[in-house]
Amino acid sequence: MPRYVVDKGLRYCSTLCQLVDEELDRLEIQCQIPRLSPEDDAVLTEAWTTLVAAADAFSAYRAGAKDLRRVLTEEGQRAKRKRQRAKKRRKPTPLDVANRP
Repeated sequence: MPRYVVDKGLRYCSTLCQLVDEELDRLEIQCQIPRLSPEDDAVLTEAWTTLVAAADAFSAYRAGAKDLRRVLTEEGQRAKRKRQRAKKRRKPTPLDVANRP
């Protein structure tokens, strides 16, 4: 079951996602303040696009990690079934026979 971070009624997949959302909110407020020069707007635009790129990269990482967990779980289940089949097929050893109830 996935864990979530809940803050102010919003649900985040992680603390990092919560922090990115808070930073985007902060930058959005700063973007609404009248700027002194076009350079100020360029700096804010660069900060915004960098933060969005970081959020996209983290989202891609989380998706990849989820896929990896799924593959490893499936592999683990296959290996477990293979061990169970092999255990059923093998002949009992004298130790197995001696340890039976």
